[in-house]
Amino acid sequence: MHALGGDVRVVVQIPPHFPVFGALGETLKVHLASDDFVAGARLQGVSTRWVGAAERRIARDADVVVSVSPVLARKWQALGHDPVLMTNGRDYELFSTLDDVAPAPDVTRLRRRVCATTTSLAGTSRC
Repeated sequence: MHALGGDVRVVVQIPPHFPVFGALGETLKVHLASDDFVAGARLQGVSTRWVGAAERRIARDADVVVSVSPVLARKWQALGHDPVLMTNGRDYELFSTLDDVAPAPDVTRLRRRVCATTTSLAGTSRC
């Protein structure tokens, strides 16, 4: 991003396994609690202790936690956050006109358009 003339303002981390907060000099660290990764670790043959430690590090470092379910929201409340609840789903009508929206003014100064994502949005958005 820096080479393209921009700054990283927000990093959204989803799986806690390999924390990246702080690596890009971002000003806002958001954790998207999309699953119970500690519970899933056992199913995947991964150490629950290791994933639990990574999750606690995310809990310590995240500025904001966004949860996709009330169950996960309660889990992150127990870890000291007041999660924003944003349930899974997509409003096709609401986002159907995105191609007609002008870029935000602070994005137009970049030499080229940049979008980085690690979610399923990569298959549906035009970056």
